[in-house]
Amino acid sequence: MVCEKKITRSYQQKLSKAERKKFRALMWEFRRDPSSLTAEEKVKLAALFERLPELQKLYELRVEFKRIFDETRDRAEADMALTAWIVKLLETFPEMDKAFVKTYDHWQEEILNYFDGRHTSGPVEGINNKARVITKRAYGLKSALS
Repeated sequence: MVCEKKITRSYQQKLSKAERKKFRALMWEFRRDPSSLTAEEKVKLAALFERLPELQKLYELRVEFKRIFDETRDRAEADMALTAWIVKLLETFPEMDKAFVKTYDHWQEEILNYFDGRHTSGPVEGINNKARVITKRAYGLKSALS
């Protein structure tokens, strides 16, 4: 996420090489699902948020976004929840209007379609990604026989 990188890069510039390594390790707790964190990992995450309060706001928005997709049961409820979430996002990080909001506006119909039947294009995207990797690895080969 753009905000995460912006927040963490400015902080990392002030750290020594050893401190940057420790900081990068803390970011794993930031990216994981809060329900899967141990008590020790939650303490580490709280320490991270003490140093970077903006990161905590971003974390809470991410957790709420995931909750909307996990728990919302119909399209209308999802539309209202996502709209409220976007308002919160823009209040907290106004610079996100360029990135996230434009993407959401463009793909809103398709995103909300997920809530009708809970179908995703994940498997197809995975196959497409594997095809791209194979194509890149095979770059320069003239034929399958050479």
